[in-house]
Amino acid sequence: MDRELKLLGARVKACREEEGMTLLDLAERSGVAPSTVQKIEKGNMVPTIGVLMKIAGGLRRRVSYLLGDDEGALDVSHRSAAARSAMGTTNQIRVERLAADLREPDFDAYEIIIPAGKGSGKDLMRHRGDELAIGLQGQIEFHIGDERYSLRAGDSLHFKSNLPHSWRNPGQRTARMIVVGSVPRSFQDAEIENRIAPSRRRASA
Repeated sequence: MDRELKLLGARVKACREEEGMTLLDLAERSGVAPSTVQKIEKGNMVPTIGVLMKIAGGLRRRVSYLLGDDEGALDVSHRSAAARSAMGTTNQIRVERLAADLREPDFDAYEIIIPAGKGSGKDLMRHRGDELAIGLQGQIEFHIGDERYSLRAGDSLHFKSNLPHSWRNPGQRTARMIVVGSVPRSFQDAEIENRIAPSRRRASA
């Protein structure tokens, strides 16, 4: 895990410097505390999926790019269950990425395994797009705005991700859910432009 954290931190720093941003610039652009960005770059912190999505958005990259799981512009990707690996473990919560890096994707998907009493943390999450949570096991309590929702096996919860939200497992056993989040078209276009810009600069040099 230490090696993966170091690699993640190196990718975040490399992307930030490529964009010509300081730590404060990236913090402001992504809505993440400068100290958090610094800890991630140094490999001293396992970011939650919410934080990672914010940083990826601030850098105009996909989450998979930062994780080193960018397989190129694929049209089809098949992965066996045995090949799936955790993208990170924070507060004993395991997050596994289900989707691949397809050409112009419309969504990303994760399975989240949450031990009893654990949750997304004290800070509320907000990011672009829609989010769909599907309960697989146990009970997960969502706070969205001023409302509370209980997610059990077979239940679903669909909401706008820009609403402040958090979740936790209030039960006595491990809970599991699948979370599907949309990738806004504006983010895709920005990333495509970011990837081809260096080629244009080299061609005009």
